[in-house]
Amino acid sequence: MSQLLEPPPCGAQPAETVVPAEVLAPLRSAAAALIEALEELDRATGRVTEGAELLRRLSATALPGRTGAAARRGARLTPREQEVLAALSAAKGYGQIAAELHIELETVRTHARSVRRKLGVRTSRELVGRLEEGARAESTADTGCHS
Repeated sequence: MSQLLEPPPCGAQPAETVVPAEVLAPLRSAAAALIEALEELDRATGRVTEGAELLRRLSATALPGRTGAAARRGARLTPREQEVLAALSAAKGYGQIAAELHIELETVRTHARSVRRKLGVRTSRELVGRLEEGARAESTADTGCHS
């Protein structure tokens, strides 16, 4: 047993290890699945980062046509509300948002309601429309084009 724990003598090559095919096949399959999951995570992280950047640029005060007390106070969104808002702007349903964020469906509804209240809109459809207006206005301002 002590031979297994000792390194090979200086200059000696370690013995080649042969892994049986019945062990190697499941390992390869698991490695491929892990790589696929990591690639999907990387894509999702990129989408979240892009959405967060858009939300930072638009911020609550940049939404056109805001009304309501919270909107007038310039209420800021929490990080979780920003995540829900980004998912809503990507046309995701509440169930999908709940699954992706690992939260309850009712929690998504609560965050969406809070976002609408803070941004001074009544429906999610109106909210997405206002976000699109803000993005178009910012895009026009960025390019210097006015149509």
